[in-house]
Amino acid sequence: MMNPRGLLGLLAGSLLVSPSVQLEHWSQIPYKFETTTLPAQKYMPEVGNGHIATMVNGANVFMNGLYNGVGPASSRARIPSLVAFQVRTTAVLVNETFTLDVRRGTFKEVRTYSQPHLVIEREIYAHREIDRVLVAHVTISRKAPSGQVDTDTPVEVWIDGLPDTSLLLSTDVTFQPTTIGYLLNYDTYSIATGQTNLPEVPGPVSTVAVAWKSTIQNVTVNRGDVITMSSIISIGVDSKDAIMGLFTAVEMPYDALLQLHSDKWESYFNTGFIYVDPQQNFQLAQTIYGSFYYLLSSIPNKQDPKNRFIGLSPGGLARGPSNTDYSGHVFWDQDTWMYPAILNFHPEQARLLIESRTGTLAAAKANAQKDGYQGAKFAWESAFTGIETSPWPPSGLYEIHITGDVALAVRQFLYVTDDKLRVIRELKLDEMAIEIATFWQSRAECDDAAGVCGIFDVMGPDEYHSRINNSVYTNYAAKLSLDLPAYVLNITGDSHPDLSKWAQTSSRLTYPTAIRADGKKFHLEFDGFTPGVWHPSSETPNDTAEVKQADVILLAYPFGMEMSAEMRQTDLEVYRPITDPHGPAMTWGMFALGYLELGHPENATELFDKNYENVVQPFGVWSEVPNGGGALNFLTGMGGYLQAIVNGYAGVRLMADHVTLHPQALPKTSSWKLVGYRHLGYRLDIAFDFAANVTTIETIAKLSTTHLVLALESGAVYDLSRVGHRHTVHLEKGVLRTYNPATDVLTTDTPSTDGTTPGGPSTEGPSTKGPSTEGPSTDGTTPGGQPTQTASLIAVSSVVIFCLSLMAVYLS
Repeated sequence: MMNPRGLLGLLAGSLLVSPSVQLEHWSQIPYKFETTTLPAQKYMPEVGNGHIATMVNGANVFMNGLYNGVGPASSRARIPSLVAFQVRTTAVLVNETFTLDVRRGTFKEVRTYSQPHLVIEREIYAHREIDRVLVAHVTISRKAPSGQVDTDTPVEVWIDGLPDTSLLLSTDVTFQPTTIGYLLNYDTYSIATGQTNLPEVPGPVSTVAVAWKSTIQNVTVNRGDVITMSSIISIGVDSKDAIMGLFTAVEMPYDALLQLHSDKWESYFNTGFIYVDPQQNFQLAQTIYGSFYYLLSSIPNKQDPKNRFIGLSPGGLARGPSNTDYSGHVFWDQDTWMYPAILNFHPEQARLLIESRTGTLAAAKANAQKDGYQGAKFAWESAFTGIETSPWPPSGLYEIHITGDVALAVRQFLYVTDDKLRVIRELKLDEMAIEIATFWQSRAECDDAAGVCGIFDVMGPDEYHSRINNSVYTNYAAKLSLDLPAYVLNITGDSHPDLSKWAQTSSRLTYPTAIRADGKKFHLEFDGFTPGVWHPSSETPNDTAEVKQADVILLAYPFGMEMSAEMRQTDLEVYRPITDPHGPAMTWGMFALGYLELGHPENATELFDKNYENVVQPFGVWSEVPNGGGALNFLTGMGGYLQAIVNGYAGVRLMADHVTLHPQALPKTSSWKLVGYRHLGYRLDIAFDFAANVTTIETIAKLSTTHLVLALESGAVYDLSRVGHRHTVHLEKGVLRTYNPATDVLTTDTPSTDGTTPGGPSTEGPSTKGPSTEGPSTDGTTPGGQPTQTASLIAVSSVVIFCLSLMAVYLS
C-alpha cells in the first residue's frame, strides 16, 4: 500500500468529538462496545455480512464486488443508505447510550426523555444469514415509571435524514425511478434497479438492485403507547436477487428474524475464537472480540454463485468510495495479514479468500503478459476484475512480492486441509502454482557461471525504497513460489517438465547479508542497503533513513526461513530502531512475535502493547497509523494483532506435516484459550493455564479420518481422535501431527478423583459444544464464557425454508 500520512446530538450541527480524542467505553462486557458519546463519523463502527456493509449513520451502503471507475480510478460504488436516519422529538433528552454488540452483530442506540417520559430505541444490522438484507428497527415506548404520572398531551416523533426514495441518487450508480411491487400478502414494497457508470475494464457495467419495505415514519405518541416500526432493505445483483432476500425477511416475525441473525453471529464466536478472561485483561479481551468481528463482517458465510467474493480490503467492506481507504482494493494485506488469523479458526472463510485469488488467475496472467513476463502476476491492487488498479505506478510495477504472498497462502491452506487432493482439484491450485512459478522464473535473472540468480528492479514491503535489487523479502517469496509446484504435484501424483528448472532457480536465489560491528550477521533489506543511512532509492526526504514497516523481520515468520537464533535477534535489533514509529499498525506485532520466539517476553510485551495506539475508542475501530490516522477500519492491523497472539504467544507454526505449539502467557493473564482451533478436519479447544502449568486440549468435533495426536517435547503422545475426550497435560512445547503406529506409544490418561485428567479442569473459556443451560453470570456470559441463547435455530430455519419455497413459486 501507499503510505498516507463532545456529544453527537440527534440533529445536524451538534458537536463532534475531535478525532484526536479517545472516547472511553464503559462496558464491563468485552463483546459490548458501549458509550454515551459518539466519535466523529469516520470512527463509527460498521455492520456487515460479507455481501453488504455500511458504517453506522453513514450515507452509503457497499456491496461486495460493486465498483465504479476505469482502471486505477475504480472505487467502491456508493448505494444510498436507507437506514442512516435519525429520530427526533420535542421531549427533553435525559440520557443516551450507544452499543455495538459484536457477538450479536448489532448496533443499538437507546435514548431516554422526560416531559413526557419516552424511550426511543434504534437497532441496525446487516443480516448474517439472509445476507442481502439490512435492517433498521425502531421501538418508541411511552410508559411512565412507577410512581410517576404522565400527561395526556401527545408528543411528536419525527424521522430525519432519509433520502428521497422516488429516485435513488448516487455519484457512482445510475438508478431507474423507483417502482412498486407486491408481497405475497398483497402488501407493497419498493424496488430500484441501477448500474454503475463506468466499468473497470472495457465491457459491460455492473448492475445492482435495491428492494425495501419500510414502516418508518413520523408518529404521534400518546400515553401508554408502544410503537414499533422497521425498514428492511435487500440489495442484490439484480431485481430477482434483491426481491428474494426481501421476501424471505419480511415474511418472518421480527423476533425470529433478529434471532436468526444473532444466532449465526454467535456460532462464529462459539466455534472459532480466542478467549481471554476479561477480569484479567479487559483491553486484550475486548480488542480480540472487535478484531474477529470486523474481519468476519467483511467475509460472507459461503461462496455466492451470483456474486463471487472478491476479497478483503484493508478498510473492509464498509469503506472505500472515491479513492478513500484504498478504494476498497485488495492488497497483500489480505494474504499475509488477515488470512492467517481466519485460517486458524474459520477455514471455510479462509477458503473464500483463496478463491478470491483463483477467481482472478486469468487476469493475473494478463498482468504478467502486459509487463512482458510469463505466468501469473497478481495485481498489487485489485478490485473486481483482478487487473492492476494501483493509482501509484511504482507499487503496481515493482511490488511483485504479492504473487509470492498468494503462493504462501495457498501452501498454508493445504497444510491445514485434510482432503488436499480434492481441494487442489476443485480450486485448480495445481494450475495456479504452475503459473506463479512460471512468472518468477521469467522474472529472475541467473548467472550460470556464478551459479546465482537475482531479481532486480522491485519494491519490497518497505515502500520507502523502490526500484531496488534483490529485496531479501521478495527473493524468499520467489523461492517459496518456485518450490510450490513440487509440493502440490506431489499430492496429485502429477509432474511438470519445468520442476527441475524451478528447483534450480530456487536454490540459486541470493539473500543479501552484512556483518554488524560486533561481528554478528544480519540480513540486508536489499543490495546496497545500509541500516540508518539514506539510500538513493528512498522515497523519503534526504534527511530520513527509515523503513516503512515489517520487511526483513518477516523472513523467519511467516516465511519460515531457517536462520540461527543469533541472526534472528540481530535482524530484530537492527531494524527495530530504524522502522518508522508512525508506520502501519501490523508491524509491531511481528516484532513482538520475533522476541517471543527468542524467549524475550519483556520486549514482546512492550511491542505488542503498541497495537493499542491504533485502536480508536469507543468502538474499537483500528487506524492504519497511530492516533487515528491513515486508512480506517484497518483490518490489516487486526490481522497482525491476532497473529501476534496465535503465532506469537501460542507459538503456532504451520508445517507440511505438523503444527508447533509453544505457549506463553499473554500480558496480564494467567490463562487463555484457543477456542475451536482447526487442523486437518479437527476442531480443538486448547487452553493454557500458566498458574497450574498445564495445557488442556479437547477434540470438540472431527470431520476427518486422520488420526491426530499431540506430541509433547517431553516425549508423551496423546490421542486426539476421540471427540469429547479431554487431556490435561504439562504445559510445554508440543506439536499436532498424525499418528505414527510404528513409533508412537500413546500416553494413557490417569483420571483424578474429580473425574478429570491430571492437572485439573481446563481454564475457563467459551465451550464450543452448544449453548449452556446455566444462567448468565454478572458479566453477561454463562460460566463458560458464552452468552446465553434463547431461541431455536431449527425453528427459525424452518420459517426461512417455507419463505424460500413460496418465493420460488412466486418468481417462477
